[in-house]
Formats: sequence, C-alpha cells, structure tokens
Amino acid sequence: MIAKQIIGGGFRGALEYLRHGSRGSSPERGEVLDTNLPVTNHSPRAFAASFGAFRKLNPRLGRPVYHVSLSPAPGDEISDDHWREIARIYLDGMGFTDCAFVLIKHDEEAEGEAVRPPHIHILASRIKPDSTTVSDQNNFRRSEKLVRDIEARFGLAGVASPKPKKPRRTDMKTNREQRLAAYATERLEEAATAGNDEALLEIAPDDLCSIELAGTLTASERRDIRREILESEYRRQLQDLFVDSVRFVRRGRLGLTLHFKSGGRVLDSGDKVAAFAMPATEAAEALIELVILKGWPSIVLSGNEAFLRAAFALAISKGLTVQPRPEQLEIFTAVQREKAKGAASAAIAPPAPPVQASPSFANRNPFNLQGRKGMNERLRGNRDDCGDDTDSAPVRPRGPRM
Repeated sequence: MIAKQIIGGGFRGALEYLRHGSRGSSPERGEVLDTNLPVTNHSPRAFAASFGAFRKLNPRLGRPVYHVSLSPAPGDEISDDHWREIARIYLDGMGFTDCAFVLIKHDEEAEGEAVRPPHIHILASRIKPDSTTVSDQNNFRRSEKLVRDIEARFGLAGVASPKPKKPRRTDMKTNREQRLAAYATERLEEAATAGNDEALLEIAPDDLCSIELAGTLTASERRDIRREILESEYRRQLQDLFVDSVRFVRRGRLGLTLHFKSGGRVLDSGDKVAAFAMPATEAAEALIELVILKGWPSIVLSGNEAFLRAAFALAISKGLTVQPRPEQLEIFTAVQREKAKGAASAAIAPPAPPVQASPSFANRNPFNLQGRKGMNERLRGNRDDCGDDTDSAPVRPRGPRM
C-alpha cells in the first residue's frame, strides 16, 4: 500500500478537487465513505464550513490541512467497510484520533500510462478540539510503519511508498507574508461557505495590499528606517493611532506585525506597509493612516482593484501625493473624476530621484522619529485649531473603524 502525504493551507480547494476534480470536470469524482463532522450535505462548501470551526481555534497555524492518499497494490480488492477501518487505524496511528476528518473514495483512475486502482483520500484537520496541533515530525517514517502493519493485518500485498523529495532550501524558508497569505485564503473560503458575496469581492486569496514609500533607497537607508520602527516610541504611537482596534503588536524578522481584533494583520517593514486577510476598505483605511503617521511625501500602491479604488479615494481626500503605476492609471483617473466635485485631486508626482545617502539623511527622512512630519504635526495642528495655547496633552487622533 502506498501512502502519499500533503500538508496544505486550505480545506475548500482540496475538497473541491477530491469531490469534483480539476475545475469541476468530474461532478461525482469522489464518494464520501466516512466523516465525524456534523454534515448532512456532502458538498465541499458544507465540509469547509465545519472544518472552519476548528480553524478558528488556532488562526495562526498557516497549514492546518492534512491530506493523505492510500493506494493498494494492483489486484488487491478492499471493501468499503475495510476502507473505513483502515482509515481509522491510520488516523489514530498518526495522532488524529480526536481531529475532524472526511474519508473520500476514488474509483479506478488513469495515472499517466498506468491505471491507479480504487483508493481513498483522507482529509483531516491538524487542529485538535483543545486547539493544540498535531505534529508533522517524522511523518514519512511513522506512516510507513503504519502501512506495513495494515498490510499484514488485512493480508494486502506490500508496496513501499516513494520517499518525499527533499525541498529546496528556498522552499523551506516560508516567510511571514506567505503564512499570512494562507490565512487570507482561509478567510476567502469561510466567506464562500457563508455565502457572503460582499466579502468575496473584497477578500482575495493571493492579495497582499500594500503601500510603499516612492523613490529609491540604499540598503543602508532601509536599515535605518527599519531600525526606527522598532523603537518603543513608534510602537506607542501605533497603539495611540489605532486605539482599541489592535489586539497586539509583534516584532519579527520583517518588521512589526499589527494583529487586529477583526482578524486582519498589517506588516510594517519600514518603507513599506502591507495588509493581509482584511477587506479592501478596512485595509485601505489602516494603511493610509500609517502613511500619514509616517509623513511620506509620495506613495506607490499595490493590490487588487477594490483596494486600489478605496486607497486612491482616501489618498485624494487627505491630500496625499500618489504615483500610480501605468496599469493603475485608469483606476486612478476614474477615482479622481469621482472626487473632483468635493475634494482636492491627488497629484501624480514625477518619479522621485534616488535618495542620496549622507550624514544628514536622518534629518531629511520624512519617517525619522525625531522630526516626523506625520503624527506630531497633525497633533500640533489639532491643538492650534482649537486656539489652545496651554500645555495640555494633545488630542488623541481617532483610529480607523475596524
């Protein structure tokens, strides 16, 4: 018996493939033999909704899906009852005793020039009901021992599973952005399961909405900016900016990650800010507020159309200077026309010249903590507008609604 294991990030996509094939080409490709989920309708959407309840117990886990296929040797015939028993033995042996799972059987299939005999697929959640995670250490070794035991118990022909290929070093370095993108995919699946069309339009699985400082910075200047965002003063201003919307701020290799109570996250890398698993409007509000805090003179946006429209509109209304990319000009012009009646248009700035490194760079850097043009000037402006010449504390700015 051959066992092939995969650990992935999304339940909905795997279920669609197992039940209906690539792009839904096989309406009844897979038959559900067993599950411990309270699902009466065996559709991928219904199963994804049940798996999503476990996903919420540990939202930080980027790859919660365990998928294994078990294929017997040609000529071995296994009844459905025996398949159910084999699946339970395998799951218990791999540590998935209390985890949610679904067992799907595929009939004989062509696999290249060969024919793959009837086989099963097991899709299980790596998150246990107590929110702990099933370990994936020594998966191949443990699986092979289990398969040999199953073969001996059911009188099946022995077939060794191929060893998994060793991933390249670059594949092993899964960074924070990739893990957050996987979380965004899960949010998309949950929105589809709930039938929330509005959320489907705003949340994209491969979307990394971002705003960056326009212009060219040297490696040294990037390090200086990165160093400044790690200071406690800047983290305090972030807490003041977003008030009660942020659950906590975590320092990481790529910068600061703001974890919002709504489930979204924002990564501040110094000269670039990016939003993940957030609706387009919410992401635009959070990132534009950060840009104003930093006091950037000119910005460049990236993201899907919904995010670009929301961010361009906010930038225009707040008088920010935007450098739209060539492919964004149509969207930017349309937003400008919509805003022309009641708000000042944001200028399309010429390409900013490279920033020359010099001893005085910190004084000219619009992001510098000692001379920031963003939050401090806005606070000072609020106090001047009120005609208050006293030494009272500045008015706390209102954070975006999350």
